[in-house]
Amino acid sequence: MKNRRNKRESGQVLLTGLVMMLIILLAILLLFDVHSVIRAKYKVETANQAAALAAAEWQKESLNLLGEINLIKACETLLESEDHWPAASPDPSLTPEEARAKLLRERIGLLTEMQVRVSFLGPLVGFAAAQQAAKQNGLTPVMNADNTLPLEDYVQLLQENWRYLQVSDVRNFKWRIPYLNMVSDIVSQGIVVYPNARVANNPIVEPGGLAKDALYQEIMRHRAEIAAADPPEQSDWHGVIYPFVRKMSDADYEGKWWNIDYSMSEFPHESEIFTLGVEYDSSDYDENTRATIQTLLGNRNAYSVTDLPPVQFCVYDKFWYPDYYRNNYTDYDDNHYGWWFEAGVLRQPVKPQYIYEGPAAYAESAANINLVSRYAVTGDRRSADVGRRFVRRRDPEGGGYSRRIGTRRASSANANLVETDYRPGAIAKVLGELGQGAPPITLPVILPVFDNTTLTPTYMPMPYGFGVLRVTNSPLDRFLNWLSREESLFAYGTSPPLGTSGYLEALQILTDGPGFRCYGWNPSWNASAFDSRYRSDAARLFTDRSYVYSRSNTGGAGWLQEAQEFTLTNSAEAGIQEVEDYVNGGTARRFFSSSNSRVYIVVDSKGHIVTNDEIDPTVHYFTGGGSGGSGPGFNGTQDRPDTQPGPPRI
Repeated sequence: MKNRRNKRESGQVLLTGLVMMLIILLAILLLFDVHSVIRAKYKVETANQAAALAAAEWQKESLNLLGEINLIKACETLLESEDHWPAASPDPSLTPEEARAKLLRERIGLLTEMQVRVSFLGPLVGFAAAQQAAKQNGLTPVMNADNTLPLEDYVQLLQENWRYLQVSDVRNFKWRIPYLNMVSDIVSQGIVVYPNARVANNPIVEPGGLAKDALYQEIMRHRAEIAAADPPEQSDWHGVIYPFVRKMSDADYEGKWWNIDYSMSEFPHESEIFTLGVEYDSSDYDENTRATIQTLLGNRNAYSVTDLPPVQFCVYDKFWYPDYYRNNYTDYDDNHYGWWFEAGVLRQPVKPQYIYEGPAAYAESAANINLVSRYAVTGDRRSADVGRRFVRRRDPEGGGYSRRIGTRRASSANANLVETDYRPGAIAKVLGELGQGAPPITLPVILPVFDNTTLTPTYMPMPYGFGVLRVTNSPLDRFLNWLSREESLFAYGTSPPLGTSGYLEALQILTDGPGFRCYGWNPSWNASAFDSRYRSDAARLFTDRSYVYSRSNTGGAGWLQEAQEFTLTNSAEAGIQEVEDYVNGGTARRFFSSSNSRVYIVVDSKGHIVTNDEIDPTVHYFTGGGSGGSGPGFNGTQDRPDTQPGPPRI
């Protein structure tokens, strides 16, 4: 009997072992892919940071060299010492003073040409250094999907486009061929990081959402929902469209309510890649400049302002000055200046000597990693059909069993604008000061005062006017270019470019408050009366939609003002549950939709019904993992929303 029982039980351990081995094998494959993804993320991020720092170092060296040449102009050429001037060749047509002035102009012209050469070629050395730094950190060059080299189209643009052909020289420097050859050499060696560049079709757009395709998609989606029913069953209004509905009124849509500024994309007469932001001016040798130069000369005397002939100093252009952006963009202080300089992200405000815009080096890259697992789990995890739960994994470009880490840019030709509120890459900033807490821009003349470079926190917004090097227009690019020249969305002077009328139609719909925006946010909604009516019987709101905005109920609530339905992740509840209000203090109430339900509506401790535009005050929040509300979020677990600025992401 015992022997027969043993025979029947033989092989059971083997089956268990096979199942365990299969589970272990799957776990190993999963962990291998997870490790590959994490390793690739570190590699891409460190490569971006190394590239940005390398480029910023060359921006620093270039600016200092420009400053040194300015000092040569001021301290060597313009000193009041006759022994610095050789006897002028006799010229009957010139007086001694005229001959001296001619010699001065020749000296200054030569020095200015040297500065122009530095402004073109110095940043390109930084461009090459950025590529090398990224390669040293593990990134390898890849071909575009169309089997062309990345940025090859930019080389072609330099060869053919009238934007460049019409500018034969800058201050006597025949720039195009040396610049073209240097860019071509760098591109031929393989591009692994994309730089910021001041090129055509990289405008500053206000409101910023106008530069996002998602805005127009959201407008048309909500338009379709409104057309289907009144009141409609609506989707989320928290996307790109949110500030256009929540923060802008009918008055904000009057006249030319958009600002699309291409001044940053005008040919800068210097390197377009890692642009320094310099120009040449003969009107800025004032008493302050003379006094500053004099402090550098000891016992030797500089020319007075009245005695100095016109001299072209290399000076900062307008894009260095915060006031330029403040005067031209209404959201500059709230959405940019505050985050960069006034502890919007950092724990402490930036020191006053570093409050300036100017150049910065941006670098973004990506890496494709091969995955061991050839299948991915779909969202239909409850399906019994294995074929519906597991699908073959594909990367975004259709390249097989791989995943792209970093930016999704496949080539410069199909890349979208880099938005001011999203940073896939790294930014390094050049730092310098005049001393005693004075920023370099205190004096317009560039001086060799830049002594450091630093990475900026990842959560800092993109600087104004930053665009990744790209040359081909998308339909949205062409529409924005057209819109920048028009004064009205309805009485426009010329027709929109072919294939872009959909963008115009979407913006026309957006301007219609009663017919469109009020479905998202109705400024006439009486929230207090709504709270008073329903706070004791909020469960009615699961079925009662009489309060919702429609053409027949123009005083109703927009989607953002509707009572929000939350869902429990644990066991279901019933009736009315009293819970702690972590935001306001005191006790809030949860009204469940039915018995044994996970869905509930919240009335906070102040008697207010929590809407779709608000957070659930009855839960703890994880504040890390991206943006929350109007500003960046930071890691950590809090028992209420985190409003304290935090450190940069590692």
